[in-house]
Amino acid sequence: MTTGIVYEHARLRDGETLAVVALLLIVVAAAGWLTAVTQTSLDAVAGVTIRFVASALSLAILLCLATAYVQRRGLADVRFDRSAVLAVLLAALLVGLTIPVFGIFKQLVLPARGFPLDPALRAIDRAIFLGADPWRLSHALMPSIGVTQFLDWLYTLWMPMMFLFPMLAILAGRTRQDRVRLVGCWLAAWILIGGVGAWLLGSAGPCYYNALVAPDAGFAAFDAKLEEQAQLARASGWPIAAIEFQSMLLEAYRDGGYAPAGGISAAPSMHVAMATLFAIGGFTFHRWLGAGLSIFALLIWVGSVHLGWHYAVDGLISVVAMLAIWLASDTVTRHALAPRRTRSGLGDLEDMQGRSAA
Repeated sequence: MTTGIVYEHARLRDGETLAVVALLLIVVAAAGWLTAVTQTSLDAVAGVTIRFVASALSLAILLCLATAYVQRRGLADVRFDRSAVLAVLLAALLVGLTIPVFGIFKQLVLPARGFPLDPALRAIDRAIFLGADPWRLSHALMPSIGVTQFLDWLYTLWMPMMFLFPMLAILAGRTRQDRVRLVGCWLAAWILIGGVGAWLLGSAGPCYYNALVAPDAGFAAFDAKLEEQAQLARASGWPIAAIEFQSMLLEAYRDGGYAPAGGISAAPSMHVAMATLFAIGGFTFHRWLGAGLSIFALLIWVGSVHLGWHYAVDGLISVVAMLAIWLASDTVTRHALAPRRTRSGLGDLEDMQGRSAA
C-alpha cells in the first residue's frame, strides 16, 4: 500500500510539472512572435527579463526553503518533495518571463490601438452612479489623505502578491487540479484580460484623460485633487506611490521605448482581475482566507477609482472575465488531468485526499 501511494504521488507531480512546462512554452512562443512583429531589440528586453527571472527564482528558492523547514518541523501538513521543488522553480520562471513579455505587448503593440473607448467607459460609469463620476463619490466619502495613502499601500502590496501567486499556488494548492488551474488562470489573465481585453477596450483611464484623450474640465479637477493629495502626502513623509508613478508612465509612453513595468491601459483592470484570482485561490484553501482576499479585491477596485487609474466599470469587467476564465479552466483541466488507474488501483489519490481535507 505504501509503495502505491509514493508511486501515485510522484506521477501526479510529474503531470503537474508538465502542465507548467506547457504554460512556459506558450509564453516563449508569445515572446518570439511579439519580438518579430515589433522588431524589438533583444538587448532592450534581455536586461529586464534577466532581472525579473532572477528575482522570481530567488523568491522561489526562499519559499522552498521555508516550506521544507515547515515540513521538517511538522508545523503544517504539507506535500513537499523534489518534484514540488521543480514545479515551484518552473512557476517562478513562468512569472519571470511573462511580465517582461507582456510589457512588449503593452508598450510596443497596444499604443497602435489608441484610446477610443474612454468616453464610452466614462459614460457607463456615470450611468451606473446616477450621473456622477465615481471618483467624486469616492473622494467625497473618503476625503482623508490617510485613506488615499492606505489604498495606495494596498495597491503597492498587489505587486508582490501577483509575483508570488503562481509559486504559492503550487505549494499551497490542495489538489493537483487546483494547482494547475490557479497557475493556468494566472497566465490566462495576462493573455485574455491584459492582452485581448485591453486591445478591444482601448482606453487610457481617468488620470490620463486630459493628456491622451481630450480636454475635460471634470478630469482636470480630478488631476488637481490628486496633485493636492500628492503634495500633502510628500509633506507628511509618506508619498503616494501611484500618483508619483503616473507621471513616470506618461513620460515613458511619450518616449515610445521599452521600459520595466511601462505601458498605459485602463480597461480591463489587471489589478482587479488578479485580486479576484487571489480571492478564488483563497477559497480553494480556506473559506476565511477567501473572504479576507475578497475584501482585499474590493479595496483594490475602490483604490483603482480613487487613485485615478481606472473607471469603475473596468474592475467590474475584470471580475466577470476572471470568474469566466476560472469556470472554463475546470473543464480544461478536468480533461487534461483526467485520473488514470495505477498498478496499485489507487486512482487519483492525492486529489481525493485534498478534497476531503478541504
